[in-house]
This record gives sequence, C-alpha cells and structure tokens, in this order.
Amino acid sequence: MLTMTRPYATSNKIVSFVLLLFGYSLYSVKAQILDCFNDQLTSEDRHIFLDFHNAVRRRVAKGKQANVDEYLPTASNMYKMKWSCLLEAEIHERLSRCQSYRKKMDGFGMNIHEFSDFTPGYTPDFEFEETLNEWWSVMEEFKVAEPRTTDTVERFQKVANMLSASTTHIGCSYAFCQEVLYIGCMYHPNGTTQARIPYKTGPSCKHDSDCTTYRHSRCSDGLCIKGMAGRDVFYG
Repeated sequence: MLTMTRPYATSNKIVSFVLLLFGYSLYSVKAQILDCFNDQLTSEDRHIFLDFHNAVRRRVAKGKQANVDEYLPTASNMYKMKWSCLLEAEIHERLSRCQSYRKKMDGFGMNIHEFSDFTPGYTPDFEFEETLNEWWSVMEEFKVAEPRTTDTVERFQKVANMLSASTTHIGCSYAFCQEVLYIGCMYHPNGTTQARIPYKTGPSCKHDSDCTTYRHSRCSDGLCIKGMAGRDVFYG
C-alpha cells in the first residue's frame, strides 16, 4: 500500500485562500461546469484555479488588494479570465516533459511550481491551493515598488502573469515526474513584462463602455468580459 505524503499549508495561507474564494463566491450565483476533452481535472479542480485568479483580479481592479502595508492602485480595463481547454492541454504536455518544459512561447505567460519528494497516486487538489497561495504570497511580503532581487523578480513575474489586464484565457494542469509534482498554468494573451504594475491604473469598470481593450466587451462588477465576436479558439 502506498503511503502518500503531502506538504501542509500554514494556517494563515489556508485562511487567505478561503477568504479569497469566499469573496469571489459573492459574485457567483452558480458555478459554470468546466468540461474539457481530458478527464485529468474535474470541473471543481478547474474552478480552484479560475476562481482564484478572477478573485484577485477583481480585488486589484477595485483597489482592495493589500500590498504589505498599503493597497495596490485600482485597475481599468482588467479582464475576467475564461478557462481554455487548449491551454490546459498545452501546459499538461509541457509539464509531462519534466525538466524540458521551460521553453517560452511568444504571447503566452507560464507559471510553474514544483513539490519534491511527492508520492503520486491521487489528484493533488490540496496542492493546487498551495501553489496559488505560493504564487500570490509575494504580495504580502514585498512592495511592488521596492528594488527587486533575482528571487523577487521571478516571484513578481508570476504575479504579473496573473494580473496582466488584457489576459482573457487560462489553462492549468499538473504532471508527476517520478517523485516530483509539477503544477502550472498558461495565460493568453500574455507576455513577459518589466512593468512594475501589469495594468493601467484607473477606476475599475462600471459600464460596458469602460471596457475598451476588445470590441463588444461588457462590464461585470469591476471586471471586463471580452466580447465573443469572431471565433475564440482558446475557449472550449
């Protein structure tokens, strides 16, 4: 019988994650079923990733996101993310290559976290939450305006991928490489940015006319939703 060992989150990180998702749930009447052409993730798993990202994007857009002892500026034209089965498949294929997954693609962002000494055998949904908290934790530890070290540059780049205002699609997955668990997300459209804040500061949207990055967009509680004019190949 396999003995499954898993790392445990600190209590404050668990509380932070729960509060973020609780805050998001106030805006959701019924969760959309997110089905893709593979069954590695459930709809609930996909919502762990998607809901976390949209929750923090909404908090930032409305000026409610703390950054150490202050708040980030509000964001205009901050778009709500949708789940992409194609991006999910792409990141899974890349993670399955183990150490050769790191080649970047123009126009795409990629965040990856790894757990070592991990025994495979179950869907690591607990580790999904740990990964998201780890990516976001730099916001509680360092100000975005402070000088950055090599470590904080890499950590803030993960946040930049999560907060790039014009990004509309996300797909996440995981893979085991012997006793190493890789969890990652891909973002589109998204590219490496050197900007301290990966969005244009300004009031969050209140009306559809405030959402101008993509045609036929609409506003929903501080986040813009991309219009569906034309074929959207990254969603479905």
